[in-house]
Amino acid sequence: MSATFKKFELGVLRVLLPPIPNPDEVRRLARESTVLSYEYTGCGCFLSIRHPNLPTARTVFSEPTVMGHALGVDCGFVVFIQDGELTLECHPWAIDVPERFRDEDVELTVASLDLPP
Repeated sequence: MSATFKKFELGVLRVLLPPIPNPDEVRRLARESTVLSYEYTGCGCFLSIRHPNLPTARTVFSEPTVMGHALGVDCGFVVFIQDGELTLECHPWAIDVPERFRDEDVELTVASLDLPP
């Protein structure tokens, strides 16, 4: 596993980054990237990395909805890519994400896109 991303964060990237369908590519991206910053905002967090293979055009990935759960807290995730950088946002659904959230065993679920008939 990469030191850059936690196991659950790699899971989020595998779901939200359809341009990188191969899980090995996601691990390689994480392993070879440079960490730019990690910011805990008091209610969520942002982890930013740089890698020369990331595109320059701005793209936002938020679907399908990936939900994380740990410590009785539910959260969501968004990935932003621009100028060779990737930022993974972890945001709260109702209760603020605690600062130690990244160190927990976060359980991921992916919302179904099936619509009722």
